[in-house]
Amino acid sequence: MPITYEFDPRSSILRSYHSGRQTVSGICEYFQQVIDDPTVKKGYIEVVHFADDVDFDFTSHTARIIPFYFSELKNRKNTKVTIFIGATQLQFGIARMMKNLHELSNPGDDVRVVRTPEEAQREINSIRSAQDDFPVIACS
Repeated sequence: MPITYEFDPRSSILRSYHSGRQTVSGICEYFQQVIDDPTVKKGYIEVVHFADDVDFDFTSHTARIIPFYFSELKNRKNTKVTIFIGATQLQFGIARMMKNLHELSNPGDDVRVVRTPEEAQREINSIRSAQDDFPVIACS
């Protein structure tokens, strides 16, 4: 399968690995697998990795349905943030296109695009730091 994933329950990070021919139907099947996987706990951060051999076999027009299927995943698993790592120009461009599609279809989605795993880790640290900065409100 061109999309595999692993979930780390301690860090609450789902890492997905995309290789080979990527299609809209394959991406939607991946979403359903994650929804059906009881080991993937709610409220995770997803980090999307593209292999060097990834081939995107969809157009901007056909990709428009991806955010709608993603919304089901987000609703069921409470995906907090998706971070795409676009190491090559093509990967970065496709990731930006996906971010734009999410912004149009689901403005509340937090989708980020970076170039390296180190940048992805900085985003994760920033997200976690922001969560820790929420004020604690004591109720009496």
